[in-house]
Amino acid sequence: MYPPTSPPAPPAGVVRLREQLMAVARRMRRPDTAAALPLTLLQLLSSIDRLGAGASPSALAERNGLRSSNLAALLRQSEQAGLIERHSDANDRRQVRVLLTASGLSLLESNRDSSARWLAAALQSRLSAAEREQLLRAAPLLERLLDQPPLDGGTGPGPAP
Repeated sequence: MYPPTSPPAPPAGVVRLREQLMAVARRMRRPDTAAALPLTLLQLLSSIDRLGAGASPSALAERNGLRSSNLAALLRQSEQAGLIERHSDANDRRQVRVLLTASGLSLLESNRDSSARWLAAALQSRLSAAEREQLLRAAPLLERLLDQPPLDGGTGPGPAP
């Protein structure tokens, strides 16, 4: 049997793009640009909001790459903080649905607004009008990349808040 071969290294441009995207994402999470909240909590609140109509714990665990025990602890903390509510599913009382409370939604929107204001200021101060337009036109392309499944078949990195 032959030893497994490693996949070819990604092109340098891909490596550079990855580094730049990660740096921008980290910068948008800094305390001066967003509420000082743990990233895992922001990802959870964002997932609940994006999944809508009462997300199931299993869908949240999968979307965020969390073990059920870790998710359970995070849900418990979030519920105690008044950020989420858990309810039985109307069609199947054995199932639980997770919803954002008004406080949870307000916190999430505040975080998103803070990050968006930083990004808007950075775009305005660092890029020309043509560069801003070019970058904004690339947004749908980046969004399409999010649909690519992980190479290892796992859940891969979680969503951005």
